[in-house]
Amino acid sequence: TLIYTNDGAGVFSAMPALPLPAGQQFGNKAADIDGDSDPDIYMSGSSNGGGPDISVLYRNETQISLGVGDNGVFSDLTAFPNPTNNDINLNFGENIETFKVELYSLTGKLIQTKSYRNTNTAVFQINASAGVYLLKVLDENFNQATLKVVKR
Repeated sequence: TLIYTNDGAGVFSAMPALPLPAGQQFGNKAADIDGDSDPDIYMSGSSNGGGPDISVLYRNETQISLGVGDNGVFSDLTAFPNPTNNDINLNFGENIETFKVELYSLTGKLIQTKSYRNTNTAVFQINASAGVYLLKVLDENFNQATLKVVKR
């Protein structure tokens, strides 16, 4: 059993290593079942080998928020250009002692990460194919901001 994700540019890729039941003739639905603003998956179908039918709800527990400056620490954060061909320039408005930038797919898969020290600006090179991504900035105290970015 495989689930495919769309990268926003019309390219579909199988999500690896998901603990999905083996079966045939599955029906599925992705929807926000638990009201936490992320897609959950409901699957039902026949099992292989004539075993019992399968009916499973998978709740998406990925904790990625979409608000810039979620806790006010990064309230002056700007990111440009967006959309970008490759590099995103980050400007914090003030010096940040230690922070890292993480790039996630829209399914919550960590794609790349880079750490920075003692700066108020940073350039983050997106080493991924064209699509829509989430760029998370975290400081040493786990304060964070998350931005949606588009790579052309």
